[in-house]
Amino acid sequence: MKLAMPTEKLRERFGDVKALEIISETGFDAYDYSMFCMQNNNDILNTDDYKTHIAKLKETAKQCGISCAQAHAPFPSATNDDMYNKIIFDKILRSIEIAGELGAKCIIVHPKNALEHLYNKQDLYEINMEFYNSLIPYAQNAGVKIAIENMFGWDANREVICD
Repeated sequence: MKLAMPTEKLRERFGDVKALEIISETGFDAYDYSMFCMQNNNDILNTDDYKTHIAKLKETAKQCGISCAQAHAPFPSATNDDMYNKIIFDKILRSIEIAGELGAKCIIVHPKNALEHLYNKQDLYEINMEFYNSLIPYAQNAGVKIAIENMFGWDANREVICD
């Protein structure tokens, strides 16, 4: 069994390379490469230099003796803004590619849950089935599996978070 840690908070404070070094130094065997940072359009993963950056991360992980157990795609996967949805979809596709390059076995792609269809479970189910099916060829090409996490919802009538 491998013990893994997400990179997100360490990356925010120290950068990706140092995050991997810290994860290794603290005794973890692997890392969960979190790509929530891709929400920032200026992030290195959104630039033409992302492949060079990923190569450096692969080399750092190798030197540290750790592996990429899994990855997380940018989140949220959709909103009620069509422009956002187009941009984030392209970033999700890139994150799948990156996960494969890092050797991750799977990438968590969060379901589309922050939508006006939230209260119609059948519509939301169909939207997500179409979404995940559209990712299959990209995941196959990258050699990774798509994983899904349970997500929350917001009930505006009761003003509570619900499942």
